Formats: sequence, C-alpha cells, structure tokens
Amino acid sequence: MSRRSWLAAAAVPACLFAAACGAGGSAGTAGATRPSTPAGHGPDVAALRTAMVAAMKQARSVRVTGSTPEGAKKVGLDVVLTRAGGVAGRITLNGHSLKVRTSPRHVYLGVTKSLAGWQKLPPDACALMCGKWLKEPARELSSLAGNAGWRKIVVAFEGPLAGSGASYAGTATVGGQPALKLSLDAVGTIYVAAHGTPYLLRLESGTARINYSDWNTAVLPPPPPASKVVTVSMLAAGLNGG
Repeated sequence: MSRRSWLAAAAVPACLFAAACGAGGSAGTAGATRPSTPAGHGPDVAALRTAMVAAMKQARSVRVTGSTPEGAKKVGLDVVLTRAGGVAGRITLNGHSLKVRTSPRHVYLGVTKSLAGWQKLPPDACALMCGKWLKEPARELSSLAGNAGWRKIVVAFEGPLAGSGASYAGTATVGGQPALKLSLDAVGTIYVAAHGTPYLLRLESGTARINYSDWNTAVLPPPPPASKVVTVSMLAAGLNGG
C-alpha cells in the first residue's frame, strides 16, 4: 500500500473535523468585559455578543465536544484545541473513531480496529497499525484535516457570531452553568456564560450541538510513547517483510 493510501485511509474522519466548525464551552479566566444587565430586563444583546467574540479572541485553549451532521452521517467531537495550533482528542464518524494528538513538530493519528475495518485495510496492515499512533510531520495536519484546529473551529466562527442579527431568547443551564440564550439569524441558538467572562458555551444549529468548555484551562497531553508510535516507512517495511 502506498504512502498516500495509508494517509488517505487514516485521515477520512479527520477530514470531517474541518466540517464541524461550530461551537460551545464553559467559563474560564480573564477575557472581555461583560456588559451590565439592568434588573428585570434581558441583556444588551449587541454588547453581549461583542464581548463574547472578544473573549474568544483572547482565549488560549478550549475543549470542544458534541456532534454535527456531515451529509447523511454524524460526526462526533471531543477535542482540545489551543491557539498555538495544538489539537488532541477523538473524532468519531458513525461509531468509527480516530484519535488525534499533536506536538510542535508532529501530528499523531491513532487508528482503531473499527476504523481499519471500515476503511477495509488489510489484516496485516491493521496488525502493524491498529492500537498505535501513526506519526507524521506537523504540516500533514493541514492536508489531512483541512487546517482543523483553532483557526477552523474558533476563529472561523467569530465572524458569523459578530455579524448575524440576534435576539434574546431567555436563560438555560449548560453543563451546570447558568447561560443566556441568543437566537442568531444565520447561525442558530447560542448559549453564553451568564456570569464571569462571557464565553460561548453551546451552539445548536439544526441537528448539530457543539459545546465549548474549559476555556483557558484545557491542556494538551504529551506525545505518545515511542513504543506506541509507527511511521509510514515502518509500515511499508513491515508489509514488505523488511
């Protein structure tokens, strides 16, 4: 199997990561100043939305969870993103999952037996690859996952949040945290932290529900141990009996 074939097989769900550029989360530390809310009245929607986008721009990391449709399929996300470009977590497509982890120089893709079977990888390939991490240069994350990461999932979402018509839609609780609901014309319903820094907590749009949590406190795990890492050249050598 060629290097391109290996990467294509391993990256199918990762490519779907780029399609899930919605949002949600829980309050973190310092960010934009929260606008005041007069007693007995709803918030100043324009000011709240501006403060929320400003808070997102100042944040350093976040955990993104939830699901979003991709055609007739469903993409699940549970990933940590950092402003510096780090990604770590799991992307799931209809029950088949791919683990992703990055370091400054490399991206690691964890391939499961379920994913290998779905992609019809040969049994000898899975024996070498499944349960381990496929290591590639960091630049491969862009080609594999459509620049998935902070710029795709967070920064790209700031524009619609700031530019769509909005109205106050009441209050709710998201992950045990009080939230203010805003209805955005071109986005759907968003939930903003009612206390502290006004971070975005959740987006609901159609059948998609994406949450943001652990603003500024989400951290990336360390790279996988060397004993659990394989490279494309190692796979090729193993399949060729080298």
